[in-house]
Amino acid sequence: WAANAAFDVGNGKAGPATAIAEVIDYLRALPDASRGCVVLAGCVDRTDIAGKVDLIDEARRVVAPGGAMVVLVTEQSAWDASLAPVVRDLLPGRPLHPETWQAVLEQRGLRGATWHRPTSGSVHAVVSEVGR
Repeated sequence: WAANAAFDVGNGKAGPATAIAEVIDYLRALPDASRGCVVLAGCVDRTDIAGKVDLIDEARRVVAPGGAMVVLVTEQSAWDASLAPVVRDLLPGRPLHPETWQAVLEQRGLRGATWHRPTSGSVHAVVSEVGR
């Protein structure tokens, strides 16, 4: 599912608009450069590498120049500990290390991918700027 964190000004109220859908389908339905920020969480841990790249490319397309993309990723050790070995090994994807996400984001044309380690918990944030 996707939570659209863009502000909905069409109804006269400033606040986040939320939609529930498959993330990639939701992103594909959005116009180019129509959002100031996209936050990807959960889906980026579970999909295979091709799916991860598709998500990044679609999110980059919908974020306006100067906007931000945030990828929230689960620490690999927490992922490994939460699943039975057989289930973990047969899933289509697994979390990438935040340093790997930095490289993927930079390679896909995002700037300044910065890794923010958690002060508690197991979710890391990799934040980058969308430029064109």
